[in-house]
Amino acid sequence: MRILVVANSSSSKNLEIKKEALQTVARSDTKVEILGLRDREPTLPESTEYYYRRMLYVPKIVEAVRNAEKEGYDGVLLDCFLNPGLEESKEAVKIPVVGAGQASMLLASTLGRSLAVVSTISNGIVPAKDLAKLYGVHDKVVSWRSAEIPVTEMHKMSEESITEAVFREAKEAVERDGAEVVVLGCTGIPSRVLQDRLGVPVIDSGIVGFKTAELMVDLYLNAGLTHSKKMAYSPPPEISL
Repeated sequence: MRILVVANSSSSKNLEIKKEALQTVARSDTKVEILGLRDREPTLPESTEYYYRRMLYVPKIVEAVRNAEKEGYDGVLLDCFLNPGLEESKEAVKIPVVGAGQASMLLASTLGRSLAVVSTISNGIVPAKDLAKLYGVHDKVVSWRSAEIPVTEMHKMSEESITEAVFREAKEAVERDGAEVVVLGCTGIPSRVLQDRLGVPVIDSGIVGFKTAELMVDLYLNAGLTHSKKMAYSPPPEISL
């Protein structure tokens, strides 16, 4: 299977690191390709951490997803926790389109009854809450926290520094707020060290999103399952599928 990973605001170096990380967990028959939108469209904002910036990304994301279907990709992962362009892309194509945030929150809800979401900056909490309501998991989230690390700063920091900043918030979420599962609200945050230190499941939204995309593609190719075209994701008249 061929899966395209659409990344919004990573540098070329980080895109290579991300691709290597995904290839280590990919199935042997999965071909992974990563598209960095800002590499292709340098006028786009440096990050998608604000409503206004995400709005600017959406047309480019949908265009990339439509092109992926035309080029023979079997599925697409939108590699951003806040899932900009997910709903619009599902209208525009038949192939599975997975949002990292949606996949992560839904999986987390199967691993425990009380969840925490740790975002990079505080203004990501409100849109994440809105998504949790849309996905039906809001009532399970007992803790919403932020490490206060803008994505643009993450690219300049060591993995150890990022881990420590997130660990402090995640530890409070587990010990003070009673979270049984921690969801990382950014696809650029490493999880395994955090999971070992916290002693609870920690969801790496990039990895979980990718493995969900593999599952959805498998179901699409072998059982014909993909998003419904009946109501919410029915294509507009100008798009022929």
